[in-house]
Amino acid sequence: MSMTAPLSTLIIRGRLRTASWAWAAIARARPGDPIASAAASVRVLEITRDHPGVSYWTANPESFPAEIEAVRRKNQDYAPPDADPEKSLISALGNMPNLCSFVWWRENAPSKADALWAAVRRCKYLRSLRVLDQTSHVGPPSDCNLTSMLTSSEFLQIGSLEQLEISTYQIYDSLDHKERIRGLESLIELNAASLKSLHIRFAMRDAAVDISNFLNTAHLPHLTCLSFVRARSTASSLSRFLNAHPTLTNLVLSPALGLESWRSFQLSPESLPHLQTLHAVPWQAAVILRAAPPTRPLWCLTGVDVHPTVSEDAHLHIDEDDLPPLKHGERAPWRAAFLAALAETGARRTMTHLGLNIHPGVDGLAELALAAPGVRWLDAGGTRDPQQPGIDAIAVALRRFDRIEALHGGIAFGIPHFEPSGEESVELEVEVAVVRMALGVPTLRIVEGWGWVLTIERREDGAVKVGKVRQEMEEWLLQAPSGIDMPGEALARAAVRRFGGPALPGPAASATVFEN
Repeated sequence: MSMTAPLSTLIIRGRLRTASWAWAAIARARPGDPIASAAASVRVLEITRDHPGVSYWTANPESFPAEIEAVRRKNQDYAPPDADPEKSLISALGNMPNLCSFVWWRENAPSKADALWAAVRRCKYLRSLRVLDQTSHVGPPSDCNLTSMLTSSEFLQIGSLEQLEISTYQIYDSLDHKERIRGLESLIELNAASLKSLHIRFAMRDAAVDISNFLNTAHLPHLTCLSFVRARSTASSLSRFLNAHPTLTNLVLSPALGLESWRSFQLSPESLPHLQTLHAVPWQAAVILRAAPPTRPLWCLTGVDVHPTVSEDAHLHIDEDDLPPLKHGERAPWRAAFLAALAETGARRTMTHLGLNIHPGVDGLAELALAAPGVRWLDAGGTRDPQQPGIDAIAVALRRFDRIEALHGGIAFGIPHFEPSGEESVELEVEVAVVRMALGVPTLRIVEGWGWVLTIERREDGAVKVGKVRQEMEEWLLQAPSGIDMPGEALARAAVRRFGGPALPGPAASATVFEN
């Protein structure tokens, strides 16, 4: 019988070195001390990047319970300058018995890996693990460790996990890193009975890691959320895995999964009956859509496009050499099948959010509206058309949808680029363009760009004006699991709207990309 931890949801978020005072304070705390009581209530511990971006810290500053923060305010010397912060952190973990979630999102791997992961293993309520498996040469040489976490025996024995996310720079070739791949597979197998969410990202830009063996053998009976980044496989292994996991509700597929024999990819009828969000390239999406039962609740589809030719850079995010027998610029053979699958399955009725890797042009928008008229939120990627269509032509195509309410990617829809500097009125050129689009699309109420949102206000007499610009710190990216950052910005942006539901496009107050 599983034990239940206290309901407290205290979070500690800090960098390893700058928060060394906190680790030392917790490590030295004795039963009955306010610090010990606070540490015992901590449910989430995040060790973050040593050199985070400004926007990250705006939304995710270091955070400590008040009892522990008081140590810093009183300038108590818990951590002398020459203290070993990692050693203090390992000791501090012993005073966090109710920890449920541990995050190591730091550029450098732990130098005391086995000791750290042994301490994490002793947290009996631990259910969520997110790690960045990377070695950075930023900082002192002694802080660098070239050993992957996936070779640590203690790390590979962490069990009872419900959520596992690994972003690794230490696996980028299936032949040269067999031991690390076996380690990853063994960790997943150890947690197979409990895993609900699995996100694996092979982070090197040129990575193409074959996971066919894993897809052929793995069985995760409770899995609902899955993402793979820069992975590849045979079509048959991908088919086998998806057919064997009907519990999936949220799915992100690397473009190279099944690519070399993409025509042979198929699924059993009425597979993936609970799927709600899907990020896939068109040929993958066409098969998955075709195999849907009538009641599948799919509402968000991203990663697709209806461009008539193949593009390995903007579309598949892989090298041309990985496209046999297709070549860049060749006619996309899956386009018609994808549009037909979209139009002839239940997705036509249920799908409200659509994210495109490439702007489809006016004709492509019209075809999408015919195939999926219920789309309310449309995210367009970059355009490959040097002759960008005008706003009026785009508006005519958008009116073919039943009720388009929100557009993301303003410049892709003819809205001039701008960078807001706070709560202010937009530039006149931008306001004129948005008003023109709003007059042409009577249902439109939100236009979004990179880091900004414009609301459209309509009066009873039909007049339209643009509300104040609202600046966002790319909430969709800050809240996304790292496994989402490369393949699907559109998926992440769509998914932070989960609390609004598939019928209500527009930013939600808070959410996670994969909310169970």
